[in-house]
Amino acid sequence: MTRSLRILFAGGGTGGHLIPAIRLADGCRDYAKEFEFPAPEIGFVGNAEGMEAEILLKKREKFFPVEVQGFHRGNLRTMFRKNLRFFGNLWKSYRDSREIMTRFNPDIVVGTGGYVSGPPLFAATRKKIPTLIQEQNSYPGITTRLLAARVDEIHVAYKEAATRLKKKIVKFREIR
Repeated sequence: MTRSLRILFAGGGTGGHLIPAIRLADGCRDYAKEFEFPAPEIGFVGNAEGMEAEILLKKREKFFPVEVQGFHRGNLRTMFRKNLRFFGNLWKSYRDSREIMTRFNPDIVVGTGGYVSGPPLFAATRKKIPTLIQEQNSYPGITTRLLAARVDEIHVAYKEAATRLKKKIVKFREIR
């Protein structure tokens, strides 16, 4: 018997990032069951303070929290005040993500967007773990655009998204 595939999903902050990750995880489980493969071992990385913590713990999913925040934009005074801890949190979440990669030892890391997907995807690329971004929006967010050139594949829901990403391997399949 072969060992289970380990898949780590990273994304959250909003339902628009979390729900696709949950649906993809459920789809992986269904696929394994249908074709009589070992059930995949699935984990999720999300913000400890985000909605994903509550939802994933209620669903009894394996959840790895990281402390990360988005970069606030706006006028200079507000931006400076709100971003005081941004770079410290970013560095800590990257270190925590590297530790998660070591502990969970995923075969692939899938990012579904949101700032919380950045540190785990970046850590996975640095550790040479295969990575994939699933972009469900027609206009990819900043985290997806920044990591597009580093990840192995990007799967988009809209053709418009592919034109906004600097990546050679962009997959689009029209949903009917």
